[in-house]
Amino acid sequence: MGTVVLFVVRCETVSMANSGDVSWQLDGLNMEGTVVRPDGDGPFPAVVLVAGSGPTDRDWCSPLLPGTNGSGRLFAEEFARAGIASLRYDKRVTGPHAMENVRKLIGKLSMQSHLDELVSAVQVLAGLDYIDSSRIAGLGNSEGALHVLHYATSTQEIPFVGIVLAAPPDARYRPCCCPNWRFSPPRSPVEPS
Repeated sequence: MGTVVLFVVRCETVSMANSGDVSWQLDGLNMEGTVVRPDGDGPFPAVVLVAGSGPTDRDWCSPLLPGTNGSGRLFAEEFARAGIASLRYDKRVTGPHAMENVRKLIGKLSMQSHLDELVSAVQVLAGLDYIDSSRIAGLGNSEGALHVLHYATSTQEIPFVGIVLAAPPDARYRPCCCPNWRFSPPRSPVEPS
């Protein structure tokens, strides 16, 4: 028999009084994000939410996909309810500055440029007075999982205390983005009988 995973979904109105936009510069280009934090003064543990590939915005919505699920925003709201702050950000080629930034980034987008975006986002989050910079984690979805993994496996001034890789690409992507990483085949937590 297979494993059953139960998800409980709670529908309620969320007070966004503790949500605010932040902006910063990276290589002369504008970046923007949204910080959601729990009630209280902190310092709070925090998570940086990294969107997947394509024109996916900070809420994890894409004009290439139907609907506006906004799962990045939903994650942020649930983390705040659990006492964890978050920062989700627009990549430099998404969000309000996409058109002006994309012309400047032609030929410059790479795994390193995405890592640079994540490093800058972590620095912005760690610099907020209500964040415990020793307790920042990364959560990446799809291609964003690769960037979180890249950050976690490289030497950083502010290391992640944990990572969550949601729907990461499989090992076939290793040669193009992370040739030095070692991949182990997944193992069953229970030995077959």
